[in-house]
Amino acid sequence: VCATSRLEAAKDDYRIHCEELEKQLIELQHRNDELTSLAEESRALKDELDVLRNCSDRVVMLEASVETYKRKLENLGDLKRQVKLLEENNMTYMQNSVSLEEELRKANAARAQLELSREQISELQQQVEDLQKALQSQAAKPDDVRLPTCTKLAIESRLGGRTDSMFSPGQSFLMQQRHVSNAPRRAASISMPATTSN
Repeated sequence: VCATSRLEAAKDDYRIHCEELEKQLIELQHRNDELTSLAEESRALKDELDVLRNCSDRVVMLEASVETYKRKLENLGDLKRQVKLLEENNMTYMQNSVSLEEELRKANAARAQLELSREQISELQQQVEDLQKALQSQAAKPDDVRLPTCTKLAIESRLGGRTDSMFSPGQSFLMQQRHVSNAPRRAASISMPATTSN
């Protein structure tokens, strides 16, 4: 009877121990399931973290690109202002060029007129020299073959009229004074009687 009771008591102890072990096993299984879920969640979070890290690196690169584009836009604004300034300078240069071309055209026209005037003055001076030579030649001839004084006056008057328009007012005044100073001699030549040659 004692052995049976001891066996029954041992049996109860083993049953109680088995129940406790079963409970511990169930708890361990639940804990294992929880840990497995946490491990899977951790792997998912790690993958997400890797994605976020890549995104963060890309964000940094994009921010650097944005700063670069901002600087380029600022430089573009400076370039636009420089282009506008160059356009204004170019317009000013074009206006100056047109003005200079107009002045050059006027200068060329004035130069051509000056050359023409020089040629006319040269021609008139040559005519003056020719007429002076003719008058000197006539003065050296006898009185009966000299040109009439009225003819000489007409020549001088014609010559003076042609040259007055070519000389300056001061030169014209000097020529008029010379003409006036020569008038008494011309009058004397008119009043002198012509001598007859023997």
